[in-house]
Amino acid sequence: MRNLLQKKSLLAIFLIIIVVIIIIFTYHFPVKKVKNMTVCTLDGQAADIEIDIKFYKSFFKPTIGKGIIIFNGVEYINATEEGFEPFYKDSLFTKLELKSNGLPYLYFVNSSLNPPSYISDTILFTKVNGLYDMDEVAFLYTKADNETGGIEYFGPAATSEEAYNIYKLLYKK
Repeated sequence: MRNLLQKKSLLAIFLIIIVVIIIIFTYHFPVKKVKNMTVCTLDGQAADIEIDIKFYKSFFKPTIGKGIIIFNGVEYINATEEGFEPFYKDSLFTKLELKSNGLPYLYFVNSSLNPPSYISDTILFTKVNGLYDMDEVAFLYTKADNETGGIEYFGPAATSEEAYNIYKLLYKK
């Protein structure tokens, strides 16, 4: 009787360990998202964007999206592909705080620039709703000749009214 209880408890512990390992293992599987959409500024300036991103999750740092974005016919690659790792110097607590904010790290640079510029001609996603579906997105596009610091696009939106609705949704205004 006692031997049977020991076997059952060992089996239960073993099953719990297996389930935890499976959860940890599958959490780190990258999630691929391919999407084409029209994006628009609040002023009505529309552009086409093609997104092909894999999201990499981690327990200890924010989600990183790696891949390619084609914006107005120009290819942008994730900055981490070019060796720019934004979190490597941050403390564990800072990384966990950034992770708790929920915003993935989606920073893309123009792939035709050699070396890529991390200041101009970039795309930085500022908000994403439905992270792995990218239902609504907001991103800041900067160009070398842009003195305002960047133009924020919202999508999917073909008009300024649609962009404004996404702006209100993402920024809760």
